[in-house]
Amino acid sequence: MHLETRDAYGTETELPHMAAWRRGEPDDDLWLSWWLQMLRGHRTAGRSCRRARVVSEPLSEYQ
Repeated sequence: MHLETRDAYGTETELPHMAAWRRGEPDDDLWLSWWLQMLRGHRTAGRSCRRARVVSEPLSEYQ
């Protein structure tokens, strides 16, 4: 279980991809390959991954 409580994260890695998303540009997801591989490993092992997000209103663009 992953608990998220921030309205935005804005990490150095994430910022350029968020900017491209705002411009409507496609994302190849290569920058997330380590995360996606980890999730595949969990799935292969029969584990589930869940996220709970506490949000503020109004929702931010990030959310």
